[in-house]
Amino acid sequence: MSSAKVTPRRKRSWEAADTVLSLTLFLLIAVFGIFAFLVWQGYGRTLDDARQTATASATIVAEEVRSSLSGRLDLLAYVATTSALPEAVPPEGIRLLGLDAIDSDFLAPLAEGAKWTISTRTHEVPVELAYRIERNGVLAGAAVLSLPEDYLQTLVISLDLGPKSSVSVLRADGKVAIRLPRPEAPLDLGGSDVLKTLSSAASGSYLSPSSPADGVPRIVGFRRLDALGLIAIAAVSQDAVLGQLWHSVQIVLFLMIPIGLALLLGSFLTARLLRESASTQRSLATALEQNQLLFREIHHRVKNNLQSVSALLNLHPIPREMKVELGQRISAMSAVHEHIYRSNNFATVELASYLQTLVTDLRSGLGPGVTVRTDFADLQVDSDAATPLGLIFSEAVSNAIKHAFADGREGVLDLSLRQENGEGILGVRDNGVGYDPQVPARGIGRKLILALSQQIRGEASFSSGDGSLFQLRFPLHRPQ
Repeated sequence: MSSAKVTPRRKRSWEAADTVLSLTLFLLIAVFGIFAFLVWQGYGRTLDDARQTATASATIVAEEVRSSLSGRLDLLAYVATTSALPEAVPPEGIRLLGLDAIDSDFLAPLAEGAKWTISTRTHEVPVELAYRIERNGVLAGAAVLSLPEDYLQTLVISLDLGPKSSVSVLRADGKVAIRLPRPEAPLDLGGSDVLKTLSSAASGSYLSPSSPADGVPRIVGFRRLDALGLIAIAAVSQDAVLGQLWHSVQIVLFLMIPIGLALLLGSFLTARLLRESASTQRSLATALEQNQLLFREIHHRVKNNLQSVSALLNLHPIPREMKVELGQRISAMSAVHEHIYRSNNFATVELASYLQTLVTDLRSGLGPGVTVRTDFADLQVDSDAATPLGLIFSEAVSNAIKHAFADGREGVLDLSLRQENGEGILGVRDNGVGYDPQVPARGIGRKLILALSQQIRGEASFSSGDGSLFQLRFPLHRPQ
């Protein structure tokens, strides 16, 4: 039974595109979160203002009812105590009723001992007040007064509570005596949670999700009139109160949503471009790495090939001196390629370490009494100029070894590299036997140095005095 090899899935790294999307989403969430918080604050503040308005309006209605009904009740009380039923003639606007009318729903509280009552036929007009008439402590009739048909209408208009608002006056037993606008049928809130709320405090407000009269959600303010046994109510429509808030929210959302979508779309497009750019960079990095491996392999093979050439050269029957000179030149070229593939820098060459490598290879040709002193500055040159410089340096040092200390004398060989006025200066100085500049050179060393100096746009000079000095001025960078 064979089993398939499962390749572990490579975990995707975090990219700039992910940062852009994350910041955009965070920004949108923060903006809409702040907006939602402000809406929530506005909602609460609007409801608080509406509750205060409803409570203040209920207080105004209560004061109007107290002042207007108190005077009328005083009048009815006076008529009730002075009238001799049934012969008395009441003042204009007041009716006197005998015991035969006391059994109606309107006058029933008088039969139960109440001094006065108000009608609860809220769907009809007019609203009537009835006062108990007693004779010798026994119910004898009632004095009835009708309120104007527009009672409280002017007050409601002046309050300006907005559309779908209402003003009501309730009896303590929960029956509605007055309501504007008028309902289609009498209302009785007795035993309901609404009456419990209205009876819980002298004044206050509450949110009514559905009015018992018409089902409209309202903000209700109330004020109790304990002296009259009534409760004044002013109710503001929640839709009217919150309508302006929701309208403003819709306008802001109408502006914010397209902007948010545009920002989100822009971030997606930006993320896509960043991912494409990242993919391209990864491809370029892979190609660069492959090219570096290829260049490293090329330089390594060139170095090996040069060493093979040097080995083959040693097998040929040519003079030993020529083998040494050619071997040194090949070593100088080979050292460049070795330095390049080891440093992994294919554009430039660090001259100090490169020249130090050449010195190590050339030191074997010196006698034990010769001291080599090096002072190489940290300079760089283009890789194309490194090989000619190495050959020039190798030739100059070889010439010093060959001629300055040919008789085995002791001495000092100073090798230097410095920078001056933007140019590199390579120096080889010895305190050996020197040379006569008038004597023409027999080998190809000086010709090779001069030719290579021209190749790198340098300037070579030879001088003698207390030994010999070779200097090469050369540009550190390839001319554009």
